[in-house]
Amino acid sequence: MINFRTLWTVLALVSITSTAFAQQSPIYLNCGSTSSATHNSITYAADQYYSGELDFVSTHVTNPEPFKSIRYTKTPTTGSHVMDYKIPVANGDYDVTLHFLEIYFGVSGSGGVGSRVFDVSIEGQLLEDDLDIYNQVGGNVVYSPTHTVTVSDGELTIDFVASVGDPIISAIEVVENTSGGGGSTGGFWTQDSSNNLSYTTGNVSIGIANPGTYKLAVDGHVRAREVRVDNDVWPDYVFEEDYELPSLEEVAKHIQQKGHLINIPSASEIETNGLELGEMNKLLLEKVEELTLYLLEQHKTQQLLEERIKFLENQAKR
Repeated sequence: MINFRTLWTVLALVSITSTAFAQQSPIYLNCGSTSSATHNSITYAADQYYSGELDFVSTHVTNPEPFKSIRYTKTPTTGSHVMDYKIPVANGDYDVTLHFLEIYFGVSGSGGVGSRVFDVSIEGQLLEDDLDIYNQVGGNVVYSPTHTVTVSDGELTIDFVASVGDPIISAIEVVENTSGGGGSTGGFWTQDSSNNLSYTTGNVSIGIANPGTYKLAVDGHVRAREVRVDNDVWPDYVFEEDYELPSLEEVAKHIQQKGHLINIPSASEIETNGLELGEMNKLLLEKVEELTLYLLEQHKTQQLLEERIKFLENQAKR
């Protein structure tokens, strides 16, 4: 006869044991290193959950951990070799950031583009096809793509398959994605040895869901000490001899008809589209320089009038 109390106890223990083996997100791994490392307030644990049998810590670069070590596997003489990570996690959606760093080819050793090429798949999805780190960002520069994937079997699997040379990885970040969804995020960033971050693709939005075509869209206030705006055309052309300075009559007519200065956007345009700082500063300086020309012309006329008055006064004294 089945003892249901015993059966339920066993099932509960199995459930508790399975849950205990699943690591809690976030997970940070210092690949290729037997020790943990803290970088930018994030502690990367010593390498684990891997099948790649080789690790390497470079003495030729001054990068901070975890961007000094790599996990890699030698490609056999025949066929391709797969290095993988199998990380126990609870089922759900995760943002997986893979930190790649070429610290040998083109850095301490010869070679460069084409010396190391490999594929990366996460949960069976090919997300990095023929990845060539050196070709992507150069030597000793961190390349960190992030992909969103769904785990349904309690294990996050990352496969590295070599095409040329040996597949490598420097660090892995696994963070639960509470917004849901799957597939690649499509955004990539790199980090150099000075901790400078660079987004190479994608747009960034703050306080707004969709940045549109803008590289950075902010719905709110921005405070800064200095903002530099590049401008290829500056209105020194106003002082060139062939510049067609509108007459004051033309300016007056335009104001009467349009309600604003020539070449200056209307209030409704600004309210609808906002203003471009670089373009607006150029237009305002154009108007200042035109005003300067009007003043110079007025000064010239005034001098002629003063000379005329002086001449008439001298004539009257005779």
